[in-house]
Amino acid sequence: MFPKLQILVLYNIPEMSFNDLEPYLALIPFLQHMTLKKCPLKKASSLICSNLLHHNTTSQLQSCILYNNDRQNGLILHEPISSFYQVQQSLIHLQTHMADLISLKNLLQFLPKLLVLGK
Repeated sequence: MFPKLQILVLYNIPEMSFNDLEPYLALIPFLQHMTLKKCPLKKASSLICSNLLHHNTTSQLQSCILYNNDRQNGLILHEPISSFYQVQQSLIHLQTHMADLISLKNLLQFLPKLLVLGK
């Protein structure tokens, strides 16, 4: 729908709407910056894994900022890790809350070029 879109900023996405959003993210080939604010990170975890780490093509995403509604929850990437996940070479800036150290370790193994990781 938006083949030249480079920056995507979304606010207050209800949990059930992530399923509607997920198929479209893979269709934005030049997306460089994505920000999701006030969104449930449990669903964002699925979104990141299925779209960022599961690409057969080269991703252009350089910056990803994920803020959740609840500081108790964070981004989750638990084992077993899908064999379809691929190392993501373009992401250099990630801001999010991590659920735990295991999720952080699992995420970092797929982001070797990451320069900034913070909240």
